[in-house]
Amino acid sequence: MPHRHPVRHTVRTTVLAAAATATVLAFVLAPAPARAGERVLLSLPSLALEKGEKVKTFTITVHKGAITALPRVPWPWKLKLTNDEDDEAALDARAQTGLGSLKADFFTDFVEIELKEGARVRVAVDTTVDWVGTKRTIKFDDAQVARRKAGTP
Repeated sequence: MPHRHPVRHTVRTTVLAAAATATVLAFVLAPAPARAGERVLLSLPSLALEKGEKVKTFTITVHKGAITALPRVPWPWKLKLTNDEDDEAALDARAQTGLGSLKADFFTDFVEIELKEGARVRVAVDTTVDWVGTKRTIKFDDAQVARRKAGTP
C-alpha cells in the first residue's frame, strides 16, 4: 500500500474544497437574472376613424417593457424601433405615401410587447385625409390600450 505524504494530501484536499466552495458561492451570490415579463398583443379597440380619414403615423411608447415583434405594415412604411436596456421602448412608424395608409382594423393585435411589473403603454395615431397635413392626433393612455396574452387564440 502506497504511503501518502500527509502535507500533500492536506493541501490537495484544501485546494479542492476551496474551489468547490468558490463555485457554489459564485452561483449563490450572483445577481439574479432579470425576470422575464409577460408577452402581450396590443389592440386599439376604441380607434374610430372618420369618413375618408386614414392613419399616416403611429407611435408606441413602453415604460418597463420592450417591443418584441414589429407590426406587419404595408409597403412603403418607415419604422424606427428603440429598446433601451433600462426597459424603455419606442416604435415610430410613418407611411411614406398614401399607398401605405392604414385603416382602424389594422390596430387589432398589431404589435407584441413584453411587459414587466408596473409597465405602462401609450400610443399616438396621426390621421390625414389629404396627405398634406395631419387632421388629428388620437392619443391612447395605458387604460385605453387592450392587451391579450401572446400565443392565445
